Amino acid sequence: MFRLVGFCTQQVFFLKANYSVIVSKNKALILTSLALVSILLFNAPLLSIFNRVDTSPIVPVLYLYLFGSWGVVILLVFWIVSSSSQKNLDDE
Repeated sequence: MFRLVGFCTQQVFFLKANYSVIVSKNKALILTSLALVSILLFNAPLLSIFNRVDTSPIVPVLYLYLFGSWGVVILLVFWIVSSSSQKNLDDE
């Protein structure tokens, strides 16, 4: 576990257009912790909480939870990566 976090905190490269943008160690640590939290969000015990019989007439609660949390994780990753890449491109 610690070896994985140590590996992920090294500089990670993302290619955007013709630039290679380096994500700092702090951003890599934030992305690693976000990945671990998202694994917990989509784990079976937490999913069983939202798998109820009493659903809304339109969309079941489990579907709302799955797609809502999935969208939030994607938006957070986009926000973290784009904010760090914009700062690195402005420095050059």
